Amino acid sequence: MRHVTCFPPPMRVSTASILRIVTAAMAASCGGRVAAVDDAIPETSSPPSTSPPTPPSASASTSTPPTPPKPPPPEPPPACTAPKQLLTPTSEMCADIWYLPCGVPADIDPNGPLTMDDCERLCGPYPEKNGRYWGCRQSIRDDLPSPSFECFTCVAGRRPAGFRDRARNASVASWLAAAALLEHASIEAFEILARELTHHGAPNRLVHAALRAARDEIRHTRAMAALARREGEDFTPSVPSRREPRALFAIALENVVEGCVREAYGAVVAAWQARHAAREDVRRVASAIAPDEATHADLAWRVHGWALSQLSASERAALEHALHDALAELRIAAGHPVPPGLVEELGLPRPEDARRLVAGLETELVGIGLERVA
Repeated sequence: MRHVTCFPPPMRVSTASILRIVTAAMAASCGGRVAAVDDAIPETSSPPSTSPPTPPSASASTSTPPTPPKPPPPEPPPACTAPKQLLTPTSEMCADIWYLPCGVPADIDPNGPLTMDDCERLCGPYPEKNGRYWGCRQSIRDDLPSPSFECFTCVAGRRPAGFRDRARNASVASWLAAAALLEHASIEAFEILARELTHHGAPNRLVHAALRAARDEIRHTRAMAALARREGEDFTPSVPSRREPRALFAIALENVVEGCVREAYGAVVAAWQARHAAREDVRRVASAIAPDEATHADLAWRVHGWALSQLSASERAALEHALHDALAELRIAAGHPVPPGLVEELGLPRPEDARRLVAGLETELVGIGLERVA
């Protein structure tokens, strides 16, 4: 029997689907309830007993044997003074790995939600002057006897391979400058995508859509840069690098992470900011960016659908794993704390709202398989 590989229709990411996600998250934050972990844990402790204490037996001996002297306490171990170590930076994953030879401070739970202050103590110093990591999580490595942490540097959006985020602090001005830099990097990312799609014989409609997306990112860069300059910040874009076209699998792998997941979530966040930012200029820019990002995410899913028809079964399976991994990383990133000033002025979602937005995005993607074999 001959096996025929069938593919589902391309995923359609639209402004309407993005607004559905945002509206549902807003409804939940205004009056809905999200079950806490504690709700699912049954109470096992019994109430305190109300019966009187049992009196001692009359037959018990009243003589008390002498108490042996307590042994002296053990000498405390010598304090660990080994400094943190920056392992191989994972710039393409927007994180640096910091190793803590002395372990995690006793007052920090590495498995719980980590605050910005926690990450300041677990990570760093940031490699660039005046920079700051924007979140962290524990990194389990079998080759290290003590814990290490992934310390995050990047914001959401499509990034070209090798992109390195700028040094930032937790101010509104710094966030806007970093966002402008990322929008500028997306210009190069889409121009590269258009060239590589042409090289691999992709349909012209996909190539033209990638070039339109690059033009969209030019407008986004100008808008974000203007907002940053109003706050006294600017950015220095990197010089675009020409390179030889990559293998189709490498293109598809980058596209599924940067486009199908990150850009779709970027559209969701922009739509959220358009409704929640205290600043009118930020709401106006976000309102213009959100539908463009939805279109770019839709392009990513159309590129994904075309690439599937050109790749082997093992490569398609690897793409499926990459998609699930990217969504898992997004769920973790959604729990990272956001400085209050960025929540208020820029309308960035709080962790509880970000988790709802990610859950809504995943709901939109339910049923999208990478292949069906009949």
